[in-house]
Amino acid sequence: MPFSSVVGGADGGGIAITPQNNASSVPIGDGTLRFVQSPNQISFKSIPVPSKTTTYSPSIVDTSLIVADSRVAKSQWHLYVRENQPMKSTTTNKTINQAFVYRKNGQDSTITAIASEAYAYTSPNNNNVVISWNQQNGVFLNLTPSININVNESYTAQLQWILSDAPL
Repeated sequence: MPFSSVVGGADGGGIAITPQNNASSVPIGDGTLRFVQSPNQISFKSIPVPSKTTTYSPSIVDTSLIVADSRVAKSQWHLYVRENQPMKSTTTNKTINQAFVYRKNGQDSTITAIASEAYAYTSPNNNNVVISWNQQNGVFLNLTPSININVNESYTAQLQWILSDAPL
């Protein structure tokens, strides 16, 4: 937001003060909490049919999850995740419910149809917050032996990310 000021007049003895012009601008944020980007695809390639409960790391995460907080009064915000569509075969009707976990600091929480917190943060400034995924944090596939898992079959699922500045 640009603004300018002019200072002038006379001093106490009646002598004119040379006018001083000053122009400045102050950046103004849009005051929103928003996603900058989120993954469109998280892939788990060539996974064997498990003989016991097994957790798999993603082989591809197409982009980082990035949040921008340009609110003037910073407060804690929360990132939630939920299973929007369970994992389903692309060729048959076989479905695997709650096949994903969100790992936070090495602790796994099952992703269900009810949103659960994946991340909470208070932004100290207007810089983008990149939520990094590694072996201690992120979405993982957690499979148990099931008749719904077939060899050489592809499955798809849909997760929903929810960004909130208030508890759900």
